[in-house]
Amino acid sequence: MATQMQLEEFAKMPPFSSEEGKWIQGAERRIRGCRDSLLHFDMPVPEACLFDGQIERFKSYNDTNGVLTVSAILTFSNSVEMTSLSLTGLVLALSKLSHKAEVILVDDSSTESTIMIKRLGQRLTRFSGIEIRIVRTTQTFSGPIGYGMANNLALKQTNGKYILLLNNDVILFKTTILYLLLSFKSHPDVGAVVPRFVGSEGKLQEAGSVIFTDGRAMQLGSSLGLDDDDPIFRYVRSTDYGSAACLLIRRELILGGFDSIYRPAYYEDTDLSMSIRRSGFHVLYQPFAVALHKGSMTYNNATFKSGLMSKNQNLFARKWWQTLECHYSHWVTNWTNRPGIRRVLQLASRLSLFRIIFFEWSVPCFDRDSGSVRTINLIRVLLSIGAHVTFVANDVDYDSPCVYQLNWLGVHVIKQKALDLGWGDDVKSSCDYDIIFVSRRDSFAMWQRLLEIACPEVPVAFDTVDLHFLRELRELMAAKGVSYQNDIKFSQNIYHYKQRFQIIDRGMEDASATENQVARYRNWLIKLSDEVKLMNSSTATIVVSPVEVKIIRELKAMRQLRPDLAVFHISNIHDDETLGSLYSKPSNFAQRKGCLFVGNWAHPPNVDAVQFLIHEILPNLAKNPRTPSDLVLHIVGAGDPPMWVNDIRDVGGIPVVMHGFIKDLDSILAHVRVAVAPLRYGAGVKGKINSAMIHGVPVVATPMAIEGMFLTANEDVVVAENGLSFASRLLDLYLNYDLWNEIRTAAFVNVRKHFSTSTAKHGVDKLLDFFFTTQPHLQRISEDGNRALQGTGGCDRIQSKYGIGAIVPSDRIMTMNQGVHGNFEQDTMIPRNYIFDANMNFLDIVWAMSSVDKAKSRCESDKACTGWCWHPGDWTFFYYNAISHEKLQKRGNIGEFPPGWACWLNRNRIRNAPLIIQDDGYSDVRFDIVSHNSYRVYKPKASTMLEWRLLTSDDAQRRCVLNYDCAAYCHHPEDWTFFYDISFADIFLERGNSVYNAPGWTCYKRIPHEVATLNARPLLVNPVFVHVQRPSNFVFGRNEKAASSGNNNVKPYLKEAWRLNEKQARALCAKDRKCTGYCNHPDDFTFLYEHILDEHHMQQRGELNQYPPGWTCYIRPVFVHVQRPSNFVFGRNEKAASSGNNNVKPYLKEAWRLNEKQARALCAKDRKCTGYCNHPDDFTFLYEHILDEHHMQQRGELNQYPPGWTCYIRPVFVHVQRPSNFVFGRNEKAASSGNNNVKPYLKEAWRLNEKQARALCAKDRKCTGYCNHPDDFTFLYEHILDEHHMQQRGELNQYPPGWTCYIRPNMLASIRKAGSNMQLAYAQLQSGIQGDPLNGRLN
Repeated sequence: MATQMQLEEFAKMPPFSSEEGKWIQGAERRIRGCRDSLLHFDMPVPEACLFDGQIERFKSYNDTNGVLTVSAILTFSNSVEMTSLSLTGLVLALSKLSHKAEVILVDDSSTESTIMIKRLGQRLTRFSGIEIRIVRTTQTFSGPIGYGMANNLALKQTNGKYILLLNNDVILFKTTILYLLLSFKSHPDVGAVVPRFVGSEGKLQEAGSVIFTDGRAMQLGSSLGLDDDDPIFRYVRSTDYGSAACLLIRRELILGGFDSIYRPAYYEDTDLSMSIRRSGFHVLYQPFAVALHKGSMTYNNATFKSGLMSKNQNLFARKWWQTLECHYSHWVTNWTNRPGIRRVLQLASRLSLFRIIFFEWSVPCFDRDSGSVRTINLIRVLLSIGAHVTFVANDVDYDSPCVYQLNWLGVHVIKQKALDLGWGDDVKSSCDYDIIFVSRRDSFAMWQRLLEIACPEVPVAFDTVDLHFLRELRELMAAKGVSYQNDIKFSQNIYHYKQRFQIIDRGMEDASATENQVARYRNWLIKLSDEVKLMNSSTATIVVSPVEVKIIRELKAMRQLRPDLAVFHISNIHDDETLGSLYSKPSNFAQRKGCLFVGNWAHPPNVDAVQFLIHEILPNLAKNPRTPSDLVLHIVGAGDPPMWVNDIRDVGGIPVVMHGFIKDLDSILAHVRVAVAPLRYGAGVKGKINSAMIHGVPVVATPMAIEGMFLTANEDVVVAENGLSFASRLLDLYLNYDLWNEIRTAAFVNVRKHFSTSTAKHGVDKLLDFFFTTQPHLQRISEDGNRALQGTGGCDRIQSKYGIGAIVPSDRIMTMNQGVHGNFEQDTMIPRNYIFDANMNFLDIVWAMSSVDKAKSRCESDKACTGWCWHPGDWTFFYYNAISHEKLQKRGNIGEFPPGWACWLNRNRIRNAPLIIQDDGYSDVRFDIVSHNSYRVYKPKASTMLEWRLLTSDDAQRRCVLNYDCAAYCHHPEDWTFFYDISFADIFLERGNSVYNAPGWTCYKRIPHEVATLNARPLLVNPVFVHVQRPSNFVFGRNEKAASSGNNNVKPYLKEAWRLNEKQARALCAKDRKCTGYCNHPDDFTFLYEHILDEHHMQQRGELNQYPPGWTCYIRPVFVHVQRPSNFVFGRNEKAASSGNNNVKPYLKEAWRLNEKQARALCAKDRKCTGYCNHPDDFTFLYEHILDEHHMQQRGELNQYPPGWTCYIRPVFVHVQRPSNFVFGRNEKAASSGNNNVKPYLKEAWRLNEKQARALCAKDRKCTGYCNHPDDFTFLYEHILDEHHMQQRGELNQYPPGWTCYIRPNMLASIRKAGSNMQLAYAQLQSGIQGDPLNGRLN
């Protein structure tokens, strides 16, 4: 746990805060000022070197007894200026500790003068008392020996318990080494600790790292697209490796030094981390320790550095290939397809056995209520058995001590609103978590619906904390002076209460049952029912006492709970180490005075207990002649007490002291003699009793207070029931030392037996055993995880999160009955020392696969794999796109890479390799890679759009799909992405060179739609939604099917979901083809609809507006099915009719024998297309004129064509291609009236942007189109618009150009002959379309 001293330091400089950012930005300047003062002024303690105005050492975290604790090694080769700053920061940080330390400087054959380093070392030694020694490699070697060998030389001279490895381009902060050291105490299985690395501007560089199967390493940081202070970077966790730029390690784990095969530099620390983990220890990422990393001071030549890293990566992979087999694959696109936070979560939690998500109402604190202490210790137990825990609460202050405590333990804490369970995905993926814990009734009630939708396959453990309905029943009874009897059944207590007040289920029988009593009772019944429903919906329920287990069994017997509901008893939890340390403190009976009550004022049973104390117990104490004069009552509790409490100072001469909230109860428990717990109702196990007993304070309590705590009256607790006996027994305990010492000793033994961490772990183990037994996938995860984390290999066939399941999306996994065997053939045309082009984007690469059958099995199991090249002593390359013999690569030479390669491919898969991305949710657009030359891009033109640093190729592809003019793009994740229109030429140019522009470019060309492959996996792109402007407490009404059926149980919507944000609601509707729109409220349900929606027939959410406002509704403008005979198609357009030329085609284009999906896609990708008619065995006709279903005609004369046609109208806006200072002319009504005052438009608005103008027209059913200028009016029209009858905006063109005009070819505008009553015409059309509401669905 984070100590109080640590929390105080966090408060001074909150981690990840703006204050910390400012300190980081000025760190180099301050350290330089200290260094210059030491060098140029002969003073023992320069003011510039004081962090806080004085040398204030931190308190020791353990008793070192003068033993040398830290040996710091700082290596350098030249870069004397930066080295001096690094050395100064190191010594300043060490000087703040109360531990002995030493610094060893290793000069690896510097050619620069090092006189300044020598002088600075002497001054720093005088300033801090820390010994600084300089070792020069030239004394032993003739030249530079590299980073690893230089550290090995220094290691022989170290004496510290911990070794700190430090680069000369790192500046430490005053608390960096302290927090690294404290990590070894709070996390005993840790072998090395690495800090959070930041750049000079405060930008997060590295928050731990991941090693992939090929040995490649990736730093987790803001480069992954997340904010620097994202919660995923804020908590302590295990990491694959820690950078030796700053690494604190146990001495015994590095005595052998670095492996010399990596000389001169790179991958020594990666290799060291693998050795540490192989020894059974963890490498820990510590975000509270911060190090400023300048970077690349020794090797600043990019080409040379890249060559070293590539060479040593290969050496590293060959050395550790068996262990790396159980790591994630770097090449699989699953990492880039996932949303940022979910992708990083998977990487950050790689070293956990399973992932748990834990829901609570608020963030627990150790210094708050007993429930918080129990929750924190329960999480600690889960962490200790290898779980990764994500904690979610309603309101989270990331900079609060409560969150810091959890982060230090290793808990990923996030706000409720920041939780992403996958609804933002294009295609819903499986849940990221393996087990769900929900604590307390109200939390579960809030999250239940969403969890059922988002994670239906994940088991749920419902932690009741206490049975709320039991506590509330006892409160109901206590308010009327009726005692709850533990010696009879729960149901019998309910019966006695009803009999006492003559309450029956139908109401009240006589005046003794008041209306208020009946109402309170019925309200309690509702809460009981709700809590029982929550239990029934859980996989397992956790209770805290044997009494509650008994009540659960009774409810099962009454058939209120399902008989197979698993129930587990996990009571209060107290840390074993804390139990021993607190009780071992000396306790003097004579020096202790007074008695203590502890209770949160927000908890009603505590308020009632104080009333019992003040009004009944203290008056009896005051009357008793044995009461000593020094007796005082201390009342401690967080929250606001009732008004009547504030006026109480004493009762009958006995002082009463109100303390309010006390952060550290140790201070008062160390001085009081007796604790009291006069609770008259409640449920669960009382933490106040445990807390007193742990501190060696005996307790006087009521029978209700000790319920379920395994306590025996007069053995380990003193029990009294009424005010008189309570006062008498309290005095017995208070005055009798023998009884006092006997009770406190027995009580501590009881706590240690029943409420320790080890006892709780036994209960958690039984719960997890149940999950693993009843949930086969959890058993597989556990087995695979243990195998993977042991690092012994054999993970090639693991199908869970540690194997292929982690790197291949589930929809790509092939099953054995899909007939994939025998489809791969060996390519004998390739020479034995050649492979397919290695510059391609691999699906995966795996080192030293022992047999070709293993490679075949790996490729067969993934639908995307098109082939592989295998060598038993080298990498196996797996490919996912078209393989051709035009792109072969020689795999080294005979001396470096021996021949023996063999390649296989699957021609069927190659033909269908490129993925499809769907445009607007319907049209199919396909791209293929056209260039693998990682330095070349298409030649940009003036019309080429570009965007900076799109993280993935999928991001770029989506943007290109959504732009109908985009025909190709070239992407680089660390550079610009270029988007080319249809006028681009296949001319490539080099994008810089390998030094200034890193390789990694890939270019894609859009394939013509007619040859698109339709059977590949689709990626959905969210369609357009139109916002409905209605009051924010209105939603859409019931559909016609529900209205006409007379059955009120028919739901008025397609589906519902609980508490989605706007993005999640839109994604949910977008991925369902039936969804025609939705209404969303962030704190209520989201309703998805499948019928034709009309904003004029919306209704309030609930009666009397009892639901809060804040609803937003959207209609989805998609294709609308036209209900006409199946041998009818649309007629000819007006242009063809008026020309008199029958050769003018009545349609935009035609295509032969398309299926429904292809026809829709063909129309969707053409902006001119206003609708289409399709027959699978005939032509598909696409139209560009205004369509009207009432003017359709038969296909051919004499009905010689078979029926089977389907027609669709596309109600979207069509851009009018006219000069940018033209708008639409006046309407016919204005022209025929002769009245120039009749406006030529429906309405006007001033200075709207394009989005606002479109929304304004879309929400008005009369609007047939609009013209917009961002610096002028927006005009909305209601008459039939014709682009050939437009006019200039104003005379003499005095208005600036920049107008854009759009026609809305929807159902309303298409009725030219319906007369001036547009509303009537629209109603007629609606009746034609909606005659059968089922046919109005989207297809």
